[in-house]
Amino acid sequence: MKEKIVHFLWKHKLFNASSLISSCGKEIEIIKVGTHNQDKGGPDFLNASIKIGDTHWFGHVEIHLKSSDWIAHQHQFDPAYDSVILHVVWDSDKIIYNKKSVPLPELCISSYVDQNVLRYIRDFQSNKEIIACGSLVKDVPYLTKKMFYDRLVVSRIQRKTNQLKQDYIQLNKNWERLCLLAISRVLGLTHNVESFENLVKSIPLDVIQKNRDSSVALEAMVFGQSGFFENEYEDKYAHALKEKYSFLQKKYKFSSLNYSQWQWFRIRPASFPSIRLAQFSSFLFHRSSCFSQLMEMNSKNEIEEFFTFPVSKYWQNHYHFDRLSKKSSHQLSKEWIDKIVINAIVPLFFLRAELYSDMTLMEKGLCFLENTLAEKNIIQRKWKDVAVDSRNAFESQALTELYKEFCSQKKCLNCSIGFAILKNCSKNG
Repeated sequence: MKEKIVHFLWKHKLFNASSLISSCGKEIEIIKVGTHNQDKGGPDFLNASIKIGDTHWFGHVEIHLKSSDWIAHQHQFDPAYDSVILHVVWDSDKIIYNKKSVPLPELCISSYVDQNVLRYIRDFQSNKEIIACGSLVKDVPYLTKKMFYDRLVVSRIQRKTNQLKQDYIQLNKNWERLCLLAISRVLGLTHNVESFENLVKSIPLDVIQKNRDSSVALEAMVFGQSGFFENEYEDKYAHALKEKYSFLQKKYKFSSLNYSQWQWFRIRPASFPSIRLAQFSSFLFHRSSCFSQLMEMNSKNEIEEFFTFPVSKYWQNHYHFDRLSKKSSHQLSKEWIDKIVINAIVPLFFLRAELYSDMTLMEKGLCFLENTLAEKNIIQRKWKDVAVDSRNAFESQALTELYKEFCSQKKCLNCSIGFAILKNCSKNG
């Protein structure tokens, strides 16, 4: 038994509270368990309301595995514990006295906990499967899960927003550059994120704006800065781009990245760095002032149209320079546009909402998630295996957060779904 489990049982009253008797034989009625003290020193639960015998007490509750832990932790010398009205333990092994030399009221909770609850807790902790409650989670009411999903989604987006906030400061609070950086990171998923970051940070925004009227200049700039012209090519188009980049490099004093930074291994051709760079170049050419336009959009259809544009003719039948391939538009697929919505646009909405205290932007971002298809990845497949499916990206993001931050870390006792399962088994036990 671990002390955190006793905390959990007390906090959620997962024991038979109808006939409690203290270690000295007095009846105990729990009116209020108190507020879990997770951040400060002192007793574990603050401002509890408990009736012991005929006396109604208001004060704090301390939790231990054994009574003697009070002495081991030297609480008898700490004034913060003078207001403890009940000592809750799993094993009563010693009489503890307060500063007035009167026995401290004690409840040995182990006698009142349903063995069914303990069995489930042990199973959760020892289960080798990542989703420890996999055989039970499908029976949790959808409304219970949905309420937890709301918290999970906000938590996940906030983590992405915090990263963007750091970038925002580093980019001198330039929203347009931040927007380009966020979008480029998605194009780099998952192997070339850092390479795309380095690329975007290497090209000043004013240089992009000065060359927006030339698709060749933008493409030369993007591929040149990415180090692609370290190699020799035979195609006339490659030569034209290389020559253009040489001019731009001298004009703007560019220092290109290394070609070797780009990862190609185990990447499908449609996601080759060359294709993603061609798409990024085309995006710079077809869409100016992307941040301000995105902030004004109110529907998913608007976003899909915004990210629908052709790549240059050369890349419509090439995956590499000098290698002809079957013709394809190489436009961003709806799946990748969805990834941009989930991982770039919605976090940008949240950051803008936070910095400008505009909650309508946050609501709009959540609405976009609800109108975006659920992701298809290994985490979603694992949830599907236990009969939990996502209706949209809002729910798939929630399940991703749940899997990464709770299931994989075995934080079942901090999970609302885990709690719902334990509460149900306590009632039915």
